[in-house]
Parts: sequence; C-alpha cells; structure tokens
Amino acid sequence: MLKFRLFSLSLCLLLPLFSYGKILNPDNPKNYQDFRMDYAEMIEIANPNRLSHRIFYNALSVGPDAKWFDAVK
Repeated sequence: MLKFRLFSLSLCLLLPLFSYGKILNPDNPKNYQDFRMDYAEMIEIANPNRLSHRIFYNALSVGPDAKWFDAVK
C-alpha cells in the first residue's frame, strides 16, 4: 500500500512537467503558436464583417444574468 501511495505521489509531482502547451503551429507569430488555426484564419474569423451578429457586441447585456452573459460572449 505504501508503494502505491509513493508511486501515486511521484506521478502527481511529475505530471506537470509534461503538461505544458504544445507548439501546434510553428508558422504562427510567437504568442499564437499554441493555437491550431493559422494566424491568417484567426484574423479572417475575427473580421467584424464576418459573422458580426454572433461575435461582436456593441453594448453590455441587461437583465439578471447580464454579468454571466457578458463574460461568455
């Protein structure tokens, strides 16, 4: 039982060493290399003329859940 606990503890201590973010896209700029999409695709999706009714909001929400909704939109 003691060996199992020591093994579990050592596994828990070693796990963070291997859980860092991978470089998924080395062609992206430095701060965007851990994103799956290409930087050009991200810029295209963030374009205010594309899906503007779903992505961009002009005013804060109102109502009882406004704080939550503003946090997730």
